[in-house]
Amino acid sequence: MKKPRAILEILLAVYVIHFAVEMDPSVLAQDQTPAAPLKLLQKIPLPGVDGALDHMAIDVQGQRLFVPAEQHGTVEVLDLRTGKRIRTISSVRWPSTVIYHPQSNEIFVSDRADGTCKILSGTSYELVKSIKLAVGADNAAYDAPSHDLYIASGGRHAGLPYTLIAIVNAVSSQHVGDIRVESPNVQAMAFEPSGAKMYADLADLNKVAVIDREKRTVVTTWPTTPNARSLMLWRWIVPITGFSSVAGCMRRKRNGGSPGGCW
Repeated sequence: MKKPRAILEILLAVYVIHFAVEMDPSVLAQDQTPAAPLKLLQKIPLPGVDGALDHMAIDVQGQRLFVPAEQHGTVEVLDLRTGKRIRTISSVRWPSTVIYHPQSNEIFVSDRADGTCKILSGTSYELVKSIKLAVGADNAAYDAPSHDLYIASGGRHAGLPYTLIAIVNAVSSQHVGDIRVESPNVQAMAFEPSGAKMYADLADLNKVAVIDREKRTVVTTWPTTPNARSLMLWRWIVPITGFSSVAGCMRRKRNGGSPGGCW
């Protein structure tokens, strides 16, 4: 039976938060939340796109949203002014996380299928460069001050007991190093507002790793209550990064149920 089409729900307030924090991370302190409630602005249908949507990126100035349809094997480019899809990018086989780099107008996509970080032109949407990483390149986070992307690779998708968080510099377009984490399943990552620390959700261990980015090593881990770690990382990610992915994602149920989408 054909799966229902994906529906993307865009929240204007999220764009404002993302833009403000990206420009100045101090605008939100760790214990602050936006005063006004978020409001649904519009829904953008994606006919023909089945399966889960993953971590998106936004081009604030150009008002474009980049949506990785991982199981469909495409990155969908949406015009937020018109609410329409303007391009389907098919040069990424299993897109997991998209990061938009406004300074170069380039789109960085982690491709789980072949273990690469693919760089696409923000003008032509053509492939510019493919950077080889470990197999299973998946979740990623972007540190705007350093222009560094941190991409979880290896691990469970490569049959390895550990993850290599690859560091890719968006200015040089080079793979500049790795951070080894003794967990095969690294999920959400976040950075402290000022300083060298970052945090990674070790989903299989019910722990959060504290990482020194300058030394490129894990300095300690914090235990978490099972099934509660996602909320903890989410509370950090919102104030620290201002939604590194502009919206949350809801996967389809494996055996039917409501369609997937993002909010």
